[in-house]
Amino acid sequence: TEEFIEYDEELKIPDILVSIKNGVINVRLNEEKFKNDGIKPLSCNKEYIEISKNPEKLSLKEQKHIKEKLDKAKDFIENVKNWKETLLRVGTIIAKSQNEYLQYGIQNIKPLKLEDIANETGFHISTISRTINGKFIEIPSKEVLSLRFFFHTSILNTKGQEISTRYIQNKIQELIRSEDKSKPLSDQKISFLLEDIGITIARRTVSKYRENLNILSSPKRIKKYY
Repeated sequence: TEEFIEYDEELKIPDILVSIKNGVINVRLNEEKFKNDGIKPLSCNKEYIEISKNPEKLSLKEQKHIKEKLDKAKDFIENVKNWKETLLRVGTIIAKSQNEYLQYGIQNIKPLKLEDIANETGFHISTISRTINGKFIEIPSKEVLSLRFFFHTSILNTKGQEISTRYIQNKIQELIRSEDKSKPLSDQKISFLLEDIGITIARRTVSKYRENLNILSSPKRIKKYY
């Protein structure tokens, strides 16, 4: 799945751009990227259209050939239009569902499921999955994220509140970033520190999240000072 794919930074060009002005979220497609990818505004070949207006000058075989070509072109143009509209619609729903996260930070991120978007759009789950696969969104902070970043799980904290696993991973990053480099935090210690703020997860879960973040184990993070 895409969560196991690493993208080069230069390849992470956003397909969707999100901005916030006066508390209102604006979502639009990055048309510049589509142009660079060769997805420019499309139209049928004008010469074919003009020829089709005078069928009496054509043989039946030529009329059939031109009609088939124009029909295929129209279908292709419509499919591209529908794909872009679907991407924008899905991106808009994702962005607006993350309003608090976009304005106030990772502690407010809401885990999404493909079913959530499917139910709101009426599209099949497989359509949603194909639409977001390999697509990126630029949020107001100018950070570029995979659309799949928003689709993840959650747990309940000690107060019974839903906590995003993205938020938990972010807390693990923060703890490790601020640790004593000569005495790095073990996964068990991180588990205890998370419990102090109401997040109860096992040591092995901390290990899993740390590995997902490409962070070394505590013995390998030790910095020796001589």
